[in-house]
Amino acid sequence: MKTLILTAAMLLGLSNAYAADSNAVPGQSKVNQQVIEIKSTADGFEPNKIDVSSQTPVILKVTRTSDQTCGTEIVIKDKKINQKLPLNETVTIDLGTLKKGTVKFACAMNMIKGTLNVK
Repeated sequence: MKTLILTAAMLLGLSNAYAADSNAVPGQSKVNQQVIEIKSTADGFEPNKIDVSSQTPVILKVTRTSDQTCGTEIVIKDKKINQKLPLNETVTIDLGTLKKGTVKFACAMNMIKGTLNVK
């Protein structure tokens, strides 16, 4: 009985920790994710060159902070993603596990660009 209560308390604690994590993606532990924050600014995507691991799912958190460029969308052709970026709102994009190589992202006009270097 003591073991059952201890197990239930541990599960409840894990459940509460997951619920409190705003970066959590259902079905995935936050420990097993790479959460990358990108801003679309007056200077373009920042950062615009990012190294990630091929063995861990990638979550992008993209926030547009400027209305002075065409960076109002992020396009990731390899993943067939074309996501609008509302001003001053963070958009979460789950890329999953990526193959080694380079994954390019850009604005819809392909003027502002960046890369994920998957190692």
